[in-house]
Amino acid sequence: MTVIIFARATNGYVLASDGRTCRPGTPAHILTDKAKKIRIYPIGAGGFVTASSGRATIGGASIAEVERSIFDEHLASEGQLFGPDEFAQSIADAIEKHNSTQKCVCSTNKGMDDGPTCVMLSSDCATCGLDPGCEHYEWYLQDEEGNGCPCAPFDEAPASTPSKYPTGCRCRAREESPMTWICVPFGLNASEAVIATIAAQYHPTPKPGPIDPNILVDGELAGCYAESDTLKMANAAARPPLSNLEATTVIVLDLLRHAYEEAPDNTIVKQRDLADRASKWDKMTIRELADGVRKQLTTEGKEPDAANQLAGVAGIGGTARVVVIESGKRPEILPTDDNYGLPVTVCPIHPHGPCPPDLQA
Repeated sequence: MTVIIFARATNGYVLASDGRTCRPGTPAHILTDKAKKIRIYPIGAGGFVTASSGRATIGGASIAEVERSIFDEHLASEGQLFGPDEFAQSIADAIEKHNSTQKCVCSTNKGMDDGPTCVMLSSDCATCGLDPGCEHYEWYLQDEEGNGCPCAPFDEAPASTPSKYPTGCRCRAREESPMTWICVPFGLNASEAVIATIAAQYHPTPKPGPIDPNILVDGELAGCYAESDTLKMANAAARPPLSNLEATTVIVLDLLRHAYEEAPDNTIVKQRDLADRASKWDKMTIRELADGVRKQLTTEGKEPDAANQLAGVAGIGGTARVVVIESGKRPEILPTDDNYGLPVTVCPIHPHGPCPPDLQA
């Protein structure tokens, strides 16, 4: 997973991220501890700094590869208008192009009890009814008994193939989960930093907008079950007047350090099924909830390190990246000789040392 920290200063911006990318599943496995989740694209006297999850891919290509391809294409277009909005839309276009090549995940044209029921509306289709122009109908997923996909026109139809029934349902696209994308233009005439969600839809429609808070923490900790100490600190740090870049960088590094420390507890928490108890934990911290999981496993007769074994490796960790973007100048990547005092490896099983080989891909 990811932590990305954005901070606004009186004379520029600071962006920071961890460097870990993990393979999904339990326990997690480290794919890399040197992921480049913050990327720089110079053009003329300016350019862009972008930030997003390192695991984001489109058609097997990393988001970094997709961005570079878009940027190189723009450089060859002889200077046509290209700002954050166009950059975000180009990524969305790449997702849509990929979606159109995907195959159906289903192979039957029968509904429940062999009935004619064709579609299951997604939450985006509340006002769509059976409008054949609706983009949000989905093929049924096959269940364990082989039911589902009553709209499939034939096996492995392309995603662009319409339903065999006139109800507008389509193949369920296999694109990645929605991605939060941050873009900070730099240079003498740079515009404001923007943020956009590039969603997992057949036709993604990103709407880049200004970043309102002066300090923003995005990623794994932003979507956790309980209160994050890192987010709490970020909210408190965002209230005072803006500081200069030097002081802001110190704040960002402190937040990054807390994110690394909080990551193992967060990993333990998210490996437990807490969805039906979310309201009970809304006033608890991640640390308190993780300690509760540890105690629960102990009462179940598990070994003392059962929670750590359950979690495997923390999703946040590895070699961090910090980029300082001073107004009117090119970005500076701060040196990472000592990884800003952060441990390169944060592993619940061995939090102060290397993870076992079987947890490293």
